[in-house]
Amino acid sequence: LIDRLKEIYPDLPIQFVENGETGLFEYTDLDIRNKYFNQQHMDYSTAAYAFVKEIAFKNYDILYNLVTDDSIKYFAQIELLKHVNPLISIAEWKYTPLRNKKSWINKNVESDKEIDDFTAKEVFKMLRESLEIADNINDYDMRNMMVLRERYNRVSFLSYHPVDICYSISEKTVAMISERSHELKGINIEIEPLRYYPQYETASHLLGYLGKIAQDYEVQEYIVEKGYSNDDIIGKTGLEEKFENYLRGVKGRKTVEVNNVGKTIRSVSSQAPLPGDDVYLTIDNNLQKKAEEYLKKGLDEIREGGVFESQWGDFVFKDKYENARSGALVALDVKTGEVLALANYPSYDLNLFATGISTEDWNSLLNESKNPLAPRPLYNIAMLTAIQPGSTFKMITSLAALEKGVDPNTTVYCAGTMKVGDRYVSCWIHNMFGGRHGSQTMYQAIMNSCNFYYYTTVLGENLATHQKHTVKVNAEDIIDMASKFGLNSKTGIEIDIPQEASGGVPSIEGKKSSMRVYLRIFLEANVERYLQDGFVIDSSMKNEIVEEIVSWIDREEAMTRGEVYEGLKALNLNPDKTNDNYVPLVDIIKYTYINQSTWTVGDNLNISIGQGNNAYTTLQMANYTASIANGGYRKNVSVVKDIKTYDGKKTDYIPLRESEKIELSSDNYIDIVKYGMKLVSYDDSAKPYANFPVEVGSKTGTAEKEGINPETKEEYDDFAWYVAFAPYDDPQIAVACVLFEGGSGRYPIPIVREVIGEYLKTNGTIE
Repeated sequence: LIDRLKEIYPDLPIQFVENGETGLFEYTDLDIRNKYFNQQHMDYSTAAYAFVKEIAFKNYDILYNLVTDDSIKYFAQIELLKHVNPLISIAEWKYTPLRNKKSWINKNVESDKEIDDFTAKEVFKMLRESLEIADNINDYDMRNMMVLRERYNRVSFLSYHPVDICYSISEKTVAMISERSHELKGINIEIEPLRYYPQYETASHLLGYLGKIAQDYEVQEYIVEKGYSNDDIIGKTGLEEKFENYLRGVKGRKTVEVNNVGKTIRSVSSQAPLPGDDVYLTIDNNLQKKAEEYLKKGLDEIREGGVFESQWGDFVFKDKYENARSGALVALDVKTGEVLALANYPSYDLNLFATGISTEDWNSLLNESKNPLAPRPLYNIAMLTAIQPGSTFKMITSLAALEKGVDPNTTVYCAGTMKVGDRYVSCWIHNMFGGRHGSQTMYQAIMNSCNFYYYTTVLGENLATHQKHTVKVNAEDIIDMASKFGLNSKTGIEIDIPQEASGGVPSIEGKKSSMRVYLRIFLEANVERYLQDGFVIDSSMKNEIVEEIVSWIDREEAMTRGEVYEGLKALNLNPDKTNDNYVPLVDIIKYTYINQSTWTVGDNLNISIGQGNNAYTTLQMANYTASIANGGYRKNVSVVKDIKTYDGKKTDYIPLRESEKIELSSDNYIDIVKYGMKLVSYDDSAKPYANFPVEVGSKTGTAEKEGINPETKEEYDDFAWYVAFAPYDDPQIAVACVLFEGGSGRYPIPIVREVIGEYLKTNGTIE
C-alpha cells in the first residue's frame, strides 16, 4: 500500500516495520509529516496508521486495485471472512451462488437459451428428459437420485474412492442393506470416525463449528498446500478452526490394486490412522452448562415479568421486557485471566455440522430479520458485540478522578439537574422520579450510580450550586484510564474466526477522523444527485468537490449553516435539493457531519457515565472487572489450558499467560472503587445477596439503544449490564453479563449471582 501511495506522493513520510508476525507504521520525517498534516487538514496527534488510512481513502482507486490484486486478494478475503461472509468468489469476482448455478447448468444442461434465463423448474424438467427418467419416479425421488449422481460425479476420476451417501443410518437400514448386499453392488456400510459433541449446544460459540472446504482461500490452504481431500471436513470457526492443525491427526492410507474400470481387486498395503491431539480448555463444563441455563432462565422470566427462583433468594422482575431474547455472559478467573464460562443465548447444536450441515438446518439457524438485535444462534455476542457500558464504566471515571487528585470523601451535592450551556443535564433519579441524591461522596456515587457526581467531576464545578470540585477531570484522563484497563484492546482469547471485536474508547481525533470517512463515503455516492441543474462533472472535478467539503470538518470553528450553504453553491451544488427523507443537502452536511465531528462538553458528560461513543464487548468488560478484582493486574484472556498428543505426551504448544501491573499513583485507588462496588451489592432494594454466603462487589449499568425496531415500529428497550466479582475479600471469579433489551441494569443480577454461587460450590469455597 505504501509503495503504491508513493507513486502519487513520492515524499510520503511513512514506512512499515515488520516484527515477526506483526508490524507497525512509523513516521520517517516529522517535518514532511507536518507538511502533510497542514495540506490534508489533519490533527497533529494523528497516528501513523490513521494517517495511512486517511491518505488511502482519498485515493480509492489505489485501495481498490490493491485489495483486488491477485497477490493480495486471498489475504483480503481471509480478513473479511473473520467478520462477514459476502459469498463472493474472488477467483472470478462473482457472487458464489450465481457462479455455482451458472457452472452447474453449463455442465448438466444443453441448450441454446441464455443460462441466466432458466428457472429451477425448467432445469429440472430438462434433466428429467435428457436423463430419460421414468414417469413413475416422482420429483422428490428424482431429486435424491440427482444428489447421489452429483456426489458421484465429483469423484468419478477416483472410482475406488468411496462416496458418502448418508451418515448415522438406523440399525434397520443396516440390516436391510446387509441382507440385499448381493443386489446392491458397490454399496457398502462403513464405520467412520466423526466429531461428536456429547454436550450438544454447550460452549458452541467457543468450540466453533465444522464444514466442508468451500472458500477459495480454504481450497488453497487445505487442498493445494496441505493435501486435504475435497470431501474433508475442517474447522470453520472458534477453537475448531484455530487448532485444526492439532486436532486433525493423520489419515490412514490403503494402497489397492484396481482393474481397468476402477474396481478394487485386492489390497496391497495399509497404514493405520493417527488420532489428532487433545486440546484441554480452561472452562468448567458444569459451570458452562449452568451459565447457559441461567442466562436462558433469566431472559425467559424477564419477558414474562416473572420470578427467578433460587436457593439464594427469589428475584422478582417487576417490569417485563418482551423483546429480551438475547444475551451473553463471561466468567473469568481473576488470578489467571482464564475463561471459566462464556455463554451466549441463543446457541446451536454443534452436531448439526459434524458431517457438513444441510441447507435446511443452516437456514433454520439464520435470522433474516432487519432488527439488528434479533436473536441469532450463530452469533458470538460475547466476543463480537461492542455496546455502551452504561454505569458499569463509572469505576474507570472514578479511577481517573482519583489519579487526578480527587478526594473520594469530598461530597458533591446532586441537585438532580443542572444547566450546562443552553441545555439541562440530569441524573437518572431526576429523569425517572423527579428526585435528587443530595450530598454524594465517591463511594456513594458508585453505590447510587449518581450521574450528577460524574458530570461535576468532568465539569470541575457543580453548576447547580456553583461549588468547585477538587479538580477537573478531562476526557483524555478517562480515555487513558480506560486504555490502561484494556478497553481499547482485544483480550487475546485464542479464536481467530470470528475475529474478536476490540470495542473502543472514544477518541477526540477519532471522532473527527470517523466523520471525515463517513462524509467522504456519502459524497462519493451522492454528489451527482445534488449538482445544479445542467452542470456536469468528470472524476477529477468530483474528487476536488469531495475533498473541499471534507476539509470543512477540520476548520477550527464549525461553519455556520449559512457558510455551508454558500460553500455548496460555490461548488455548483444545490443546497436546497433534498434526499429521500426530504432533508436538504445543506442540513445533511451541517448537522449530520460537521456538527457531529467536534468534541463537545456533551461528549465529556457522556463518556463520564459510559454513554456516547463508549462501546465494549462482554469479554472486555469481564476482563476489566477482573483487573479491578485482582488489585490492578491486566491479564490476557485465555481459554486453552494445554494441548497434548492422543497418548498424553506434550506438544510444542505453550499457552500464553501474561500479567501487567496497571500503573496507578496508589494501589489504594483500586480498594476505593472496590468498596463502592461492595456497597452496590447490598444497597439494592431486592437484597439479592442477603442470603449469599460470601460478600460480592458489583455494578449495574443501563445503556440506551437509539432508533426504532423495524419490526415492532417501537423504540428499543435499554441494554442491561451487570459486572461482579467474588468473594470480596479474596476475589476468585469476575463475571460480566449483558442482556439485549433487558431494560434494567438490575435484571442480570440473579443470573450472575447463580453463576458465582455455582463456581464457588465447584471449587469448595462454599457448600
